[in-house]
This record gives sequence, C-alpha cells and structure tokens, in this order.
Amino acid sequence: MTDFIKLQGIFEEGYGIIAKKVMRDKALNVIAKSIYSYICSYSGKGNDAFPSQKLICSDLDISKDTLVKYTNQLKEKGYITVRQEKEKGKFARNVYTINIVPCMVSSDTVKTDTETIGYGEMDTNNNTSLNNNNNINNNNKKIDTINQSSLDNERVEFRKNFREYINIVSKSTGLDIFRIENVIQPSLFKDIEIKEVIEKIKESDFLQGLKEEKPKIGNFTTKNMLNRILIDSYKNTIKKQDEKNKNWGRVL
Repeated sequence: MTDFIKLQGIFEEGYGIIAKKVMRDKALNVIAKSIYSYICSYSGKGNDAFPSQKLICSDLDISKDTLVKYTNQLKEKGYITVRQEKEKGKFARNVYTINIVPCMVSSDTVKTDTETIGYGEMDTNNNTSLNNNNNINNNNKKIDTINQSSLDNERVEFRKNFREYINIVSKSTGLDIFRIENVIQPSLFKDIEIKEVIEKIKESDFLQGLKEEKPKIGNFTTKNMLNRILIDSYKNTIKKQDEKNKNWGRVL
C-alpha cells in the first residue's frame, strides 16, 4: 500500500514559491509581477511550468498583447526564460522556466522567442527554409563556437564588473548590499559600459563617499545619473584649482 499526501483548499490545485527580490523590484511593472507570480504558482509540479497563453490571459484577465509585453520585461531582466516547443513541425506550447539566478538576454531574443501563436498553428518557418538554415548553421558551426565563447567571456566579465559596482555603491552610500541589489538591476547597463562608469566613480571623491556630504542611492540608479557620471559631472576639481593658483602665481 502506498501512502500519499493530499492537499485541501487553496493548495489543492498546486502551489509555488515567489522570490521576494522580484516582488521588490521597483523597475518591474505590477502586471509583470502578476504574470511572474502566476507562473510560479505552477512550479510546485516540477522545474518547468506549462500554462498556455490562453489560460494565463483568461485567469489574469489580460490580452495576449499585454501578456507578451510584460513577459518580455520578465525575460529581459532574466527572471524567466521562455522557449517554444514544436510537435511534428507545428508550434505546440511555450515552456516557462523560472531562473533562480537571473539570466539576462538580448533584446533580439526577447522579441523572438515568445510569439502569440495559437495552439496547433504552423510556425512561420517551413521545411525548405529550415533545411536552408541547417545548411548555413553547419557551415558556420566553428564561427558560432567562437562567438559563443566570446559571449560567455563577456558575461563573466560583466558579472565581475557588476559586483564591483554594487560594492562601490554600498560602500559610498553606507547602505547594505542586499538593499542595493534590490534597487540596481543589470539591465541598467544595457546601453552603458559599466567598466567606464566604475573608472569615472574612482575619479570622484564625492561618488566614493570620501567627502562629508555622502552620495545618495539615486546617484547610481538611473541612466540619466550614469550619463552625468560619464561626462565628469562629479570629477574632482582640486587639481584644476591648483593649476589656476600656480598660473596666478606666475603672473604676480
């Protein structure tokens, strides 16, 4: 005889665990948080959740366009990964994977791997185009391997620089790292070179928290502020003043 556990009430149809980090992400839209919570509610059945787009839209009372828009936001920030599965050459389902470690993706990937295709509809790639693509992929396999290796190295370097940036902000503002991580997301540096920002911060006593007036967290959390850092708005001016004093002394 096999024993088993039976759930009743609200847990009867399944349950999941929701990451507080995602819920506290102020850059994430409330609809995106709802979609994330919905997907997590399916994770109690395994590593992957398989709710259909139609079911998600019905349960959350949103349109397909809204679902795609805010699912893309979750994907761009690396909270979930979505891939399409086919059966006999036809689109069958989207597989939503909840990432324990956020895995950022490019904007091109975000736009292409989640489409509003109904169950059983033909994918836009027919057999001929698939065969052509396979030939191209075989010819470029070595190049792809090199590109993937370069991409992996870039990701490792970015994670290293991002961790250094978090530590610098924590030290200069006096805030704990956990709070900093909830405010500053990797997507902040989508179009900005993080290494260059770090070097500019090291040229500023104010941004390093070495002056009596300490910087606020807001000095580091928006692209507008990062651009101000990059144009040397906070760079030390003591050397320039000393140079002016020397020139003034020569005149006298």
